[in-house]
Amino acid sequence: MLQGGAFGPFVIFGLSGFLWVLVWVSATSSTPDLSPQISKSELEYIQNKRQQFFMVENKLKTTKVIPLFRRLLSKLQTWSLIVANAMHNWGFFVILSWMPIYFKTIYNVDLRQAAWLSAVPWSMMALVGYFAGLCSDVLIQRGLGVTLTRKIMQSIGFVGPRIALIGLTMATIPSIASAWLTLAVSLKSFSHFGFLVNLQEIAPQYSGVLHGMSNTAGTLAAILGTVGAGFFAELVRSKILVLVDKIRAYIKGLHPSAFLHPPQISLSLSLTLNSFLLLREMGSCHSWTLPLVVLFMAVCGAMGAAPRKPVDVPFGRNYVPTWAFDHIKYFNGGSDIQLYLDKYTGTGFQSKGSYLFGHFSMQIKMVPGDSAGTVTAFYLSSQNSEHDEIDFEFLGNRTGQPYILQTNVFSGGKGDREQRIYLWFDPTKEYHAYSVLWNLYQIVFFVDDVPIRVFKNSADLGVKFPFNQPMKIYSSLWNADDWATRGGLEKTDWSKAPFVASYKSFHIDGCEASVEAKFCATQGKRWWDQKEFQDLDAVQYRSLSWVRQKYTIYNYCTDRIRYPTMPPECNRDRDI
Repeated sequence: MLQGGAFGPFVIFGLSGFLWVLVWVSATSSTPDLSPQISKSELEYIQNKRQQFFMVENKLKTTKVIPLFRRLLSKLQTWSLIVANAMHNWGFFVILSWMPIYFKTIYNVDLRQAAWLSAVPWSMMALVGYFAGLCSDVLIQRGLGVTLTRKIMQSIGFVGPRIALIGLTMATIPSIASAWLTLAVSLKSFSHFGFLVNLQEIAPQYSGVLHGMSNTAGTLAAILGTVGAGFFAELVRSKILVLVDKIRAYIKGLHPSAFLHPPQISLSLSLTLNSFLLLREMGSCHSWTLPLVVLFMAVCGAMGAAPRKPVDVPFGRNYVPTWAFDHIKYFNGGSDIQLYLDKYTGTGFQSKGSYLFGHFSMQIKMVPGDSAGTVTAFYLSSQNSEHDEIDFEFLGNRTGQPYILQTNVFSGGKGDREQRIYLWFDPTKEYHAYSVLWNLYQIVFFVDDVPIRVFKNSADLGVKFPFNQPMKIYSSLWNADDWATRGGLEKTDWSKAPFVASYKSFHIDGCEASVEAKFCATQGKRWWDQKEFQDLDAVQYRSLSWVRQKYTIYNYCTDRIRYPTMPPECNRDRDI
């Protein structure tokens, strides 16, 4: 198949169809009584059913074979079947189409390996489908009503995948994700013995028409769900995220980045509506059911341990200017500031204290317009010959070109761990929060609570980690046109000076220590030392993967010219 290229699977599938024709021709007959495989009891059953059908047909021979669509569409049962088929196909084809992309995008799995991971759920679906059909027949044979049996089958087919999808949001490795998807796909097969066979039971003489109507809706839903999943994810992320964030704000550990990825969003919508329709048909749905289910969907899809919300304090409480004092302007009683850069000098400030671990944040609005050659920096540093340092550097650009955000980590004087990304918004239009979470286990860079980089403690792998040098927090605006924009090709246009960066919401929540301190006196007792902050959770890793896949333009972990062998911390960071 690999040698056949992209067309290989299609050729093999087509040839298999011809082979199946040979089996079909040799194993079928024009009427049941001519079949060599049929048993006597089976033949009698079919003939009796045919006699009953002919009796019904004779009674209806004066009526139209195909009823008016208006009459069919006036029945609640018809709409129930149509919507059920649509939602079933929505979920089915989104999983079918997105599963390999899901493994590639979220877990960086090679597509050939992703194909095997994707094959397991469908194989299990065939086996579970046989078991589901057997269970359905057994329930009916034991006296359970046909309608109740269909509802039980449909309950499993709708609610089961919903639960599995919630589990999928918690998966952190491909094998676990494949297990949850296998469960979801397998349980969907129960729907085949719910609404799908119910077509023949509620209107046997019009089952073909009903099937055509419901399958048309199912096909349209499959197209919409598959093609629109990515677009819908971006729309939800950008337009509805604010509303969802308000809901999540009341729930500990939830944050805006903890959002479902395209297939999960699409499937959540489908399966939530399925659950609503199921309750409606069973007569137990109240007016609050759908909002409750939607809220449950948002909550369950977003469980995560984000850093605590920053506490805004005035600039002067924790910071002091360090140079060119006259290039710092104060606003709102000294709470907010602006840094100015002209052809003579830039400026900067630093924290009054030094810190070992904590959460540090400030909101910045970058230099607008033509900012080529300028650098706005926000970083922590111990400022010695073997210094530790945690860097945010915002590299300016020509008007209309995007800012580049560069991050770096120095430990024991060793750096060269640059990563560069484009931001998914214009950082010059509004204030955005940039923060660092630093503890003994990891360093996490956040942009508006979205993790853009993680640097794990890999001391056991021989990689130094900042843990025993207290650091001050610094920020500055300065000229670096020898390297900042296109490697120094774009120079600062001083006719556009002064360049202005705006700051507010200064937040420090760290363990203040003297420069001689080796450990924080409260080590292990602060919130950032607790277990939930020792690693990113599943949704945070997916947000990080989203940044890596869509916005990363350079990552030292994948630079084989500088590093022929991947640095050991990169695999542990899962940041490639």
